[in-house]
Amino acid sequence: MRLPGTKSRERRGTRRAVTSVAPVTPAAPVTPSDDSDDSDDTFCLQLRQPSASSGRAPAPGVLVDEHSPGGPVADARSVGPGGEHDYNLRGERCVYRLVFPRPGASSAERDWAGRLADGLDETRRDGDLHGKPALIVQGRDDTRVPVNHSSRPYLGLTSRADHGPGTVSYAEITHAHHSDSQAAGFDNRYVPFGYYYQQALDLMWERLQGRAELPPSQVVRTVPRGGEPGHAPELTPANVPPIASDPAAGDRIRVSGGTVRVP
Repeated sequence: MRLPGTKSRERRGTRRAVTSVAPVTPAAPVTPSDDSDDSDDTFCLQLRQPSASSGRAPAPGVLVDEHSPGGPVADARSVGPGGEHDYNLRGERCVYRLVFPRPGASSAERDWAGRLADGLDETRRDGDLHGKPALIVQGRDDTRVPVNHSSRPYLGLTSRADHGPGTVSYAEITHAHHSDSQAAGFDNRYVPFGYYYQQALDLMWERLQGRAELPPSQVVRTVPRGGEPGHAPELTPANVPPIASDPAAGDRIRVSGGTVRVP
């Protein structure tokens, strides 16, 4: 779905990222101490998963209860020792203990908690991009990664590095969400976010070539197509206004003293 005037071209080096990651050897599962009320479990068998995964943390629905009556099942279908549907409460408590070990926990449990705490500290950012330009674009209706817990605070954090205006810019797109689905029920309520992704690439390319500065941080106010689910009217430029080089005062996102003010 492309609008008049948008660009679709591959530029060498702009869409490729190369990373080098040292191989990770998963740690062996930990056996709970004798005073654990979960001692009939293999302590967090799924501990291997985070160390070998792409980085996404375990969540409800990811764990497997090896001791559910009838055989292993996903935790959403797990049954407890008393026959109650408990969503693998024991397994979830295992994961909880990795971060908050119990008083008197075994050294193995404490070691796991220490490793996780160290890993969390290594992910903490200071927001200093050392003057490198950055353009952040996110949909306001993103419920998977809410803007108030991601792009907005990061914009405030980077402002503390004080590398001057125009180094980091943020465009918050209304009526755009995380998955960018335009399936029935989404097509008439949301606008396609991919259009803004393409525009952001073009804007950054112009910045890297020294032909233009990044646009000021702003809210881009889109207009859903409306209509019946699955039968939304044709998308037009009026539905998806571009990221503006000079946004209206009422659309500008302002940052002062690390505080972000979003209209």
